[in-house]
Amino acid sequence: LKTEGNLDGNPVSDETRQRQAVQLRELLSYLGPTFVKAGQALSIRVDLLPEVYLKELRKLQDAVPPFPTEEALAILDRELAAKGGVTGVFETISPEPVASASLGQVYRGKLRDSGREVAIKVQRPGILPSIALDMHILRLLAPYIQSSKNLNSDLVGLLDQWGSRFVAELDYLREAENGKDFIAAMKARKIESVTSATPVDDLCTSNILITDWIYGERLELSEEEDVAKLCGLALTAYLTMLLDTGVLHADPHPGNLLRTDEGKLCILDWGLTTEITNDQQYAIIDLSLIHISEPTRPLYISYAVFCLK
Repeated sequence: LKTEGNLDGNPVSDETRQRQAVQLRELLSYLGPTFVKAGQALSIRVDLLPEVYLKELRKLQDAVPPFPTEEALAILDRELAAKGGVTGVFETISPEPVASASLGQVYRGKLRDSGREVAIKVQRPGILPSIALDMHILRLLAPYIQSSKNLNSDLVGLLDQWGSRFVAELDYLREAENGKDFIAAMKARKIESVTSATPVDDLCTSNILITDWIYGERLELSEEEDVAKLCGLALTAYLTMLLDTGVLHADPHPGNLLRTDEGKLCILDWGLTTEITNDQQYAIIDLSLIHISEPTRPLYISYAVFCLK
């Protein structure tokens, strides 16, 4: 992307940048899940792109064009066949998705047996072959890009790592377990104001994820007075994951951070996580101490010791 000016050296107008930003978002959406995921990653990189591009790319976080609801209902019927399918499990289900992302889309529903309000996440059909083909093509191109740009980074290694995590996100049973483990970890550490959506275990499969419906709003859009406090709680939660539990939520874009109606911080989407070993935790602390200012160093050390004790 050339963001400073045109090839003739003249500055790019605001209208041109806006049009290019929209074209970039639409192109990534057209290319499919792999490239949408790349756009999502770029959307939080304020060090790489101007705000006009970031604003458009943020729309990829939960506003990706959905696949037909008829296909989603067919997947739900197949996955829940033993329990009576869609009509046997749900009293109501929204006619259209309330959110659509790169790997799946979410509906709002009510369980027939309990009246429980739930979020119903359905994986996009045929997504694994699509991702596999995209990753294969990118992996073939990576050595040529690395050579032509004279890059020091191992692009093939980076793609292999990204691809393995990408595929792991497709296992919704694993995502459900990650979410439950996080809720338990926060309760065990008495961090009462941080939570996640509780899965409905007997209805989740590798292709559908059903959780409690969270009543709230995106943290970045909330105008409540406690937003600053919840941002601090988010930092505490992520430090706890990084230095204590060793399972880090690796997709903290704004669409996954909510303020609940009760004033709690809710962290959603546990498909993408990374494990931090004990040796890595100590290494992070060692490196961090070098760069922490003297006045705050004792507080950081005390928190790190608490996490690792």
